[in-house]
Amino acid sequence: MADPQWRVPDVRVALVGVAIVFAWLWVGVSLYRVQVVESGQWAEYGAEQRVRSREIPAPRGTIYDRSGQAIAMSVAATDVIANPSEISDPAGVAQVLAPLLAMDVQDLETKLTGDAQYAMLTRRLDRVDALEIEKLMDDLDIRGVYFRDQPARVYPSEDFASQVVGFVQADTLEGLEGLERLYDAELAGTPGYQTDERDPYGNPILQGDSEIIPAVPGVDIRTTLDPGIQIAAQEALALAVE
Repeated sequence: MADPQWRVPDVRVALVGVAIVFAWLWVGVSLYRVQVVESGQWAEYGAEQRVRSREIPAPRGTIYDRSGQAIAMSVAATDVIANPSEISDPAGVAQVLAPLLAMDVQDLETKLTGDAQYAMLTRRLDRVDALEIEKLMDDLDIRGVYFRDQPARVYPSEDFASQVVGFVQADTLEGLEGLERLYDAELAGTPGYQTDERDPYGNPILQGDSEIIPAVPGVDIRTTLDPGIQIAAQEALALAVE
């Protein structure tokens, strides 16, 4: 009896079968690699894509004089930020916002134009003014302008013992001179964090994980500075210089 001969169609079917087997093997190996070997790496990547973390500034401690009057303190303020990619009418928004932020209309329009996702418009705006602007943005249905609470440092007594009290860096509130620098670690406190899950458009996922770690306020410091004595000394020094 003669040996059976392989026909061309049979060979093709066999090759297709072998190719399918190898394809499924490749799929299986890939799934095993992704789901088992590299599962931690992909889980971490997914978390990075949807989890957002925002720092909560710590209120800086107050510096008091001998009588208990504040000579350096933090007040509520707001940074105004824009996402130009979300603003469809930069010129119109600039016309509305510029006088409220004391900015040049053309300069503001330039900041609001383009595909960038972040543009700082103004820092440390008075909180009351910021709330009014925020309400106006809602009333006019203007999108792409955001408000972020950020404390500002003020010195109620202005020049009173200014060289002793010192000052802070405007953006970070880090102490640069005087008592502000000497006791910076104590005054600064510890910032907190808010972490939540967001979709690709930046909207919170309603049933996603959320965590808030509250900020720890800085320590208040009471000095022995006496307003009467200090002012008299400053006036005497000014006369001596003249």
